[in-house]
Amino acid sequence: MTHDSQINSAEALELLDTAARDGKLSPGAVENIRCWLTQSRYAKYAPEVLRHMQEGMWKQLDDVFFTIIPFGTGGRRGMMYPIGSNAINDRTIGESAQGLAEYVKANQTGELSCAIAYDTRHNSRHFAELCAGIMVANGFKVYFLDGYRSTPALSFTVRQKKCSCGIMVTASHNPPSDNAVKVYWSTGGQVMPPHDKAIIARVMDAGEIAETPFAEAVAQGRVEFCTAEIDAAFTANLKGQSLGGPRAVKIIYSPLHGVGEGAVCPALEADGFAEVGVFEPHRGRSGDFPNVPGHVSNPENRAVFDSIIERAKQTGA
Repeated sequence: MTHDSQINSAEALELLDTAARDGKLSPGAVENIRCWLTQSRYAKYAPEVLRHMQEGMWKQLDDVFFTIIPFGTGGRRGMMYPIGSNAINDRTIGESAQGLAEYVKANQTGELSCAIAYDTRHNSRHFAELCAGIMVANGFKVYFLDGYRSTPALSFTVRQKKCSCGIMVTASHNPPSDNAVKVYWSTGGQVMPPHDKAIIARVMDAGEIAETPFAEAVAQGRVEFCTAEIDAAFTANLKGQSLGGPRAVKIIYSPLHGVGEGAVCPALEADGFAEVGVFEPHRGRSGDFPNVPGHVSNPENRAVFDSIIERAKQTGA
């Protein structure tokens, strides 16, 4: 830390101790905030933590620091917030990528590579670029899908490019406030035992994060944009899985403001389905999911399909 940061941290520690005595923070939040104020790996976040304290934002601080965001279901997901051990931010995303890189380096040989893709959620592109820079700084070549793409496309890229691992920035059907980083093994599937717990241990242990600025990584030739190549191969592969049968049906498809249109429609059309339409109210790609009930694009909630089912009835789809 710089001298000024040390002064700010000292002031923050005094505020922290007072808040703890007054019961404004949970024990977990006190412990995690103290780490972010005193450990060098969190130094650049200390001024923002201090600002929150000075402005009395104790409820917000408790929410984002009361625990450490877990690594489960193939990755870490949660509410986005610029600081906090229990939030999705540059630090928690960064340590996730760093932990993955360290584990792969310790367990795979030869040229290391990582496929990276991202969805329409807020900050997804930013987090994808951050992960790419971290993987490059750790000696990986990155295959980057430069545009909103689906998780299956990421898995396909891992296999197609014979990558060591993959990273998908998406929170699936969580609320618009959330995002996540999910990690994939060389098989293209989510990490499974014994890799999962070992990667988690590396993530939780991450100290300083190695990072190359994204533009610099691209200029070095360590990031390869392979979107068009993967799109063509992905569509051809899907067509090759076709079982045949009637094609004279009318289809209306809803991407729920997400990434699906770019994969589903080309695949259906390539396979001979001539009448494929997209439900316009759900077409715009947006992390706010504006026209979906409750603004949560969960396909398990039948209500999200009520309007498209009605349109299908009206049009004979």
